[in-house]
Formats: sequence, structure tokens, C-alpha cells
Amino acid sequence: MKSVVQAKFNRIVIIGGTPEIYECAKKLDIEILSIQKLESFNKDMARLSLKTFVFEYENLLETTKFIQAVSKLYPIDCVLTFTEDAQELAATINETMGLPGIPSSLANLVKDKSMMRDIILDFSPVNFSLVNTVDELKEFIKKSGYPVILKPKDGVGSNGVKLIQKEEEIRGIDFTNEMLAEEFLVGKEYSVESFSFDGNHKVFSVTEKHLFSENEGSRFVEQAHKVPANLTELDRELIIDYVNGFLTSVNLMNGPAHTEIILTNEGPRVIETHTRPGGDYIPDLVNLSYGVNLYEMTFNWFVKGRKAEINTLENYKGSAIKFLSFKPGKVKKVVGLAKASTLKGVIRIGLAVKEGEYINTVTKSRDRSGYIIAIGKDSNEAYAICEKASALLEIIYEQEKGDYNAGKV
Repeated sequence: MKSVVQAKFNRIVIIGGTPEIYECAKKLDIEILSIQKLESFNKDMARLSLKTFVFEYENLLETTKFIQAVSKLYPIDCVLTFTEDAQELAATINETMGLPGIPSSLANLVKDKSMMRDIILDFSPVNFSLVNTVDELKEFIKKSGYPVILKPKDGVGSNGVKLIQKEEEIRGIDFTNEMLAEEFLVGKEYSVESFSFDGNHKVFSVTEKHLFSENEGSRFVEQAHKVPANLTELDRELIIDYVNGFLTSVNLMNGPAHTEIILTNEGPRVIETHTRPGGDYIPDLVNLSYGVNLYEMTFNWFVKGRKAEINTLENYKGSAIKFLSFKPGKVKKVVGLAKASTLKGVIRIGLAVKEGEYINTVTKSRDRSGYIIAIGKDSNEAYAICEKASALLEIIYEQEKGDYNAGKV
């Protein structure tokens, strides 16, 4: 049964988001009621919204009552979010209000990594166990062997993810919350961007992922993405078929998905999936390479009931993003931005460092100092352009005695 319908009001609630997402909705003549947190309040998003409400939205009951009250004055078609921590919230509110969206049970499954591992065990066999103590972790390691991955069972991104390769690394682990231990999967990591229309899955991109490796803390933080991934056609089709089967196994019927996999010697294995487009500007890369706007597709499907007819995986050009990291220190000046921005192929440079601010060692995604997006004849050329542009960027650091030195990317 078709689970999305034609819009009645052309108005939605968006929880969180980015200015680019709001711009996309506005281009489709969709009115936005924005809910933002104070700590991440964005003036551009407020400018693009019919109304903006600023509060901590995690409390399901309070947020549901608030949206129900607001919708009496400003009727809505659905609640959408592209923010990981609000997926289950938006799904539950849509269900409560009888609006289209993904089931809350699916949002909960995606969030609870141990539950998902259990459900897809036959489809994606990976040894795992929930652990609450050091002894339970050691017991799992006896069965699985080193190395193992330890992460929060409902964590977001790379936060709290640890690679344990020897017993000494178990010391000091905080078991305040239940953790998920998994066997370490050996192979190349990819992410897959897809959209499901009434149970029919369309894969639009396989993205190649590169991680930082300077230190233990940054081991699971993304350093770059390439679209399309450097794959043989055989491996590409293998991944696409596998992810299509996976999406069916978790009963994803409608909407975007961002699925992360490892291509092992035994075949693809799921790391995790999300009921939203990927982060890290991956939708920008997909749009640059394939002409597919995943945000626009989401709005059209859930708000307007329209299905985009697109030639899947018809590659137009290669694209890449490189995330920047500089040595730690207090920033005195950033040089080279104008020259780097004018390089042929550079689409956008976003710096997250300002004069007077401190640069921290990269241990999580938000520690990165910015990014460069570029296009080329293929993704390797696009990444080479990112590298060339990043080499032109330089940080002048303040020192305690007032002198300064320079630091490259």
C-alpha cells in the first residue's frame, strides 16, 4: 500500500538541518516550520522559515504536544529531519499524528545497533555481543579473538568507537552504559546512498571512504570521500545487490538510506545504516556526480507524493571531499584561501577555523578544520585537486611570547 500522499498544505516541520536543506525546500515552494536547538541556532535557516522555534526537542511527549498545537495554527504535511539524533523522534511524531514517514520501529532498529545485528545476522553474519563489564568483554574476545570493535549500542557516527587489539587497551574503558562488541571486519569501507519508493530500492551512489590514521583517537573519523568509488563493475554490482537485499531485510519501504559496509574477502558486511541521506556533504558529491538531489527527492516523495525518474548510476563526473586537519594551536591567521578557492575544479572550501580560536587534535568529526569539495574527470582527479588546494592553505599560529610559526594542512 502506498504510504505517501499528495501534499495538502505544502508545509512541513523540519527538526534541525542545514541552510542547504532549507534552501532546497524553499525552491520547491514548501513552507518550513523550523525547530532548532539554541546551541546550533542558524540565522539563515530562520530566515528561510515561516516560523522558527528554539528549544531542546529530545523530550518526545513535550515535542509532540508542541507540534500538535502549532499544527492547529499552521497545518503540516509531515515532520522531517536529516539529523541523526532526531530520526526516531520525527518518526514517532508522524505516527502519532497520522502523517507520512518511516515507521518508528524502523527508526528504533537503526538506532539500536545490537538489535539490528541480531535481525540481520543471517544476512550479514558478524560476531557481536552486548557487554556491560570488562569481564564480559574479555569473554567475547576469547570467542572472537583480537582485534574487536567496541562502541555504544546506540551511538552516533564515530563517537565512542574503539579498536581493541590487545588486553592492555581494555583498561580504563567506561562501562557506564551498555556497549556493543563486534568482530573487526577487514576490508575496504564504502557507503551506499539509496532511496526507496514503496519498497522498490534505487541505489544512486557507492561512495569510497578514507579515514584519518594519525592517531588512535582519529582512527574512525572520515578524512575523505570519493564519488564514484573506485570499484570493478563486478564489485559495484555485488555491493548494490547486497544493499538492496539488506534494505528489504529491514523492511525499509520509503525514503532515503545511507548504508555503510565493509567489502571483506567473504563479501559485503553491513556496519550500520541510517534512514536519512549521508552526512559529511556526501549528498553534495552525489548531486555533482550524478545530478541526483537526495534532499529534493525526500521532499518530493514525502510532501508532494512525487517520484523522481532518474537513470540510476549514470555517471557525469567525479567528485571528492577532503576534510582538513592542522596541527593543534591558537590561530593567528589563515593564508592561501583565495588562491586555493580559484583552482580549476574546486567547488567550495569551507573553513571551520577563525583567528583567535584553538585547533584541537582530531578525535571526532567536529574537530576537523574544514573541507574542500572538487570535481574532475573521475573521483581520483577530483581528490587530487582537493589535495592541491589543501597544500595552498596555511595556518599562522600565535605563540606564548607573541611570535608565530606556520603550519600546513
